[in-house]
Amino acid sequence: MDLIGKIYPASRKQHCFIIAATDYFTKWVKSKLVKSTTSQEIITFIEEQIVQRFGIPESITTNRGTSFISREMLDMAEAFKFKLLQSTPYYAQANGQTESSNKVIINIIRKMLEENPRQWHEKLSETLWAYKTSKREATGMTPYALTYDHDAILPMEIAVQSIRIAKQHNLVGEDYSQAMLM
Repeated sequence: MDLIGKIYPASRKQHCFIIAATDYFTKWVKSKLVKSTTSQEIITFIEEQIVQRFGIPESITTNRGTSFISREMLDMAEAFKFKLLQSTPYYAQANGQTESSNKVIINIIRKMLEENPRQWHEKLSETLWAYKTSKREATGMTPYALTYDHDAILPMEIAVQSIRIAKQHNLVGEDYSQAMLM
């Protein structure tokens, strides 16, 4: 888990940070736009975007930012019984998965800032959708497929009626699963 920002200019709604958490295995990214980086914002993000959607994680790795190592965060980790791990300041790249995800997201946001400097927040969900439906070199699969056990149906497949979509209605069980992975 990491913070992306401070992003200049702030969005129209005054968001200038993104909290991003990346699942180590699936490379699935959850994020939230925030105006400040308080530990309460981080705790709310963990509760709403991680615990309430995926359950309690075994561990969360962060850098040593003050929001991540506050007493409130340590209390939350103890209450939910997960490990709160920190990468060292000398080797922040140890939190490599998040750094890698953040780099992709930052590059896409940078491109959006050129076109619409104060509306980048409106495109964040599309940015994450693109990231989640693109194959990762490390796994050879998309984060979406690793999370849901089949590739996402893209809007273009509906428009051009791909073979996978045309055949899916007549398939059952394992045949359906195999077609969705094509």
